[in-house]
Amino acid sequence: MAVVKPVPFEELLKREPELKPDDIRALREWCNKQPHLPKPSDTELAIFLHSNYYRMEPTKATIENYYTLRTHLPEFFADRDVLSNKGLRQAFNTA
Repeated sequence: MAVVKPVPFEELLKREPELKPDDIRALREWCNKQPHLPKPSDTELAIFLHSNYYRMEPTKATIENYYTLRTHLPEFFADRDVLSNKGLRQAFNTA
């Protein structure tokens, strides 16, 4: 099974007319002011924006929730390799 590779940010800018570099800059500035957040890539910020229909405030809430959950539930995000995890492989094959 192949690893999913994210689309480069420049490609996302070409594909998504609603994606604005100014929105990415604003999100980057906001993230930099949040000491508890890691520094997501431009591609990750674009994915967060896209998943919230390019609305800034819902995107910020999604980023906060995502990283909070990753911090408090690390076991949920760990060991996600379908090939090496028997339970995941079985669930994947069932679905």
